[in-house]
Amino acid sequence: MEKLHFIHVGKTGGSAIMTTLQKHSSFIPYDLQFHPHSTTLKDIPVGEKVFFSIRNIHSRFCSGFYSRKRQGKPQGKTPWSEAEKIVYTRYQTPDEMLYGLTHGTPEDFHIAKIGLTEINHIKRKLSYWLIDCPYLLKRYNDIVYILEQETLNSDFKVLLSTISSGVQIELPSGEEAIHRNLERDYALSPSGIEYLSTFYNYDLSLLQLCRNIKSSKTAP
Repeated sequence: MEKLHFIHVGKTGGSAIMTTLQKHSSFIPYDLQFHPHSTTLKDIPVGEKVFFSIRNIHSRFCSGFYSRKRQGKPQGKTPWSEAEKIVYTRYQTPDEMLYGLTHGTPEDFHIAKIGLTEINHIKRKLSYWLIDCPYLLKRYNDIVYILEQETLNSDFKVLLSTISSGVQIELPSGEEAIHRNLERDYALSPSGIEYLSTFYNYDLSLLQLCRNIKSSKTAP
């Protein structure tokens, strides 16, 4: 049976995708391979099929901030590192941390910078998983489909139609089941948005390429 790999880009709906496909794997005519967050596209042998999900840089940043603020709850629990404890003692929202980077005191900036470099879901850029645009294009034929967190339910249906025939499976809707954030303050100031656009600058190019590839995979 042909292998089909799922690359788990952090905070893009991957937990919901994996949980659902694992539960219904008998209906999928592939040898599904689920990997930890550390696995990248380069870790998948050339010629083997892959799929993954992506997300807007701003909401992904906010989701990553809150996920570690809750120490991974409700799905699991990973206690703060010493660095994370320093960050979350000072900052309660993503925008507060970004303010520390753009308008804060030297101490504010130092602590916020720790957040950028020590919080996994924040420090790992999309390029960690997808490497760069030329490499992503090189793997074009291996990519079965690319889902987007913002349209996850409809994209999941497209994925199913691509990898199976007539299977009707829905993603879980419960907050805990899909590992959604329980905190909803995703509002970012213009200076915060500008900072993130600079910090994740290359990710913006990767995201656009991913969307172009996605469109080509769904074109009639």
